[in-house]
Amino acid sequence: MPTVFLVSHLQNYYKNDSGIKIACEISDKNHIITNLKESCKNFDNLLFVACEPNEYENNNQKFKILVDSLKLSGIEFASVNILDSRNMEQTTQLINKADLIYLTGGHTFEQKQFFDAIKMKEAMEQYSGVVVGISAGAINSANDVFNSPEKFAYYAEPISYEGLGLVNINVRPHFKNDVSTMDPETQARRRIDLKNSYNRTIYGIEDGSYIMFENGHYTLFGKGCIMKNGQIELLGDIGQKSRLEITDKEDLIINHTDSFEK
Repeated sequence: MPTVFLVSHLQNYYKNDSGIKIACEISDKNHIITNLKESCKNFDNLLFVACEPNEYENNNQKFKILVDSLKLSGIEFASVNILDSRNMEQTTQLINKADLIYLTGGHTFEQKQFFDAIKMKEAMEQYSGVVVGISAGAINSANDVFNSPEKFAYYAEPISYEGLGLVNINVRPHFKNDVSTMDPETQARRRIDLKNSYNRTIYGIEDGSYIMFENGHYTLFGKGCIMKNGQIELLGDIGQKSRLEITDKEDLIINHTDSFEK
């Protein structure tokens, strides 16, 4: 069973005055670097799995920023590889030797289609390393994916489908509680989330926060929420961890929330 990090946004870059993304050190305020270092048994191989498999230039940029930002944060792998449509026939070999698999963000349903094309779920059935799912990668890590449309252009896409089966919860990355600051597409997505929360529990994660799944247990590091029965319950804060016991995908018990040890 892999250790899985469901991350909203890694916050591993900034934009300069020209709008160019520059890699930066990843904040450990919610212990993501600490937990990654403790979870990885080896640092021999990193596998970056693309979201839009044919966007080579964008994939290369995201890949470089990831590798550079991890180095700045004290994590360096001996070998790093990118998986997209250029080398999709090597999927099983690349997964089998990976110590950490990074499922990047982007267009969620396009990533699902790529996963189906390369038989990603089957290739990961025996994988026991570390998986980091970012945004779309976190959403598609679920067994039964909830894919509320991020853009109006995506409304024809299925809202639910089979995912990788790494976790049994649905997450909503980039959660913000203040609806008044949202653009119309994000407001519409919130309405869809709340409507569907009568049928499934959805766990919102703020940028910079994440849910860690390890040894069958879930822990929220940082700020998030629970969306259930049309209601939102805020949970956690920066520098806090909320230990969760999820008995099934519709039920959650909060054991307790506490601050990290100094």
